Amino acid sequence: MSIPYNQKSALSQMLIDAFSSYAEKNTALTAMILEKMLFPESDDAQETDDKESDGFSDRLKKVVHLIMVLPEKTASEIMGSFRCLSDEEDLDFFDMFIFEMARIDNFNPCLFSDALGGFSSLESAEPFGGIDRTRIIGENAFGTKRMIDCINRLTENLLASSEKPDDESGTH
Repeated sequence: MSIPYNQKSALSQMLIDAFSSYAEKNTALTAMILEKMLFPESDDAQETDDKESDGFSDRLKKVVHLIMVLPEKTASEIMGSFRCLSDEEDLDFFDMFIFEMARIDNFNPCLFSDALGGFSSLESAEPFGGIDRTRIIGENAFGTKRMIDCINRLTENLLASSEKPDDESGTH
């Protein structure tokens, strides 16, 4: 069942408002979770194969539906953060994504509910910090090169400090 975007139920509108508020406050995290919805196993080698699978089409529809309910500015920021859309060599995927957006004329409450449920389960399973989240936030804020350089320096420092003996004085 699909209904025009401007004629949603009060419950659907409340859920959309809550999701929009979350996405506006957590743009980078929202983008990361939506990308994980598209590519559950984020191995670059698997991404290419995954785009051909039957389940990918359903995941794409869900992600696009969630993006389409957001305010335009928030949706644009999130899409701009998608690594899978910034690959200029994969224009087929970019075109497929934009085409799927253009195809949506009506709000589908069932699809939205499924998509929101998938988003929520990934969001609650998302670790609070860690290197991946740090890298994504840092890349969005400072650029990929600067973050790679920083992470490389930190890794070198950690490796160097782990190679030192615990007690250099020889006493315990």
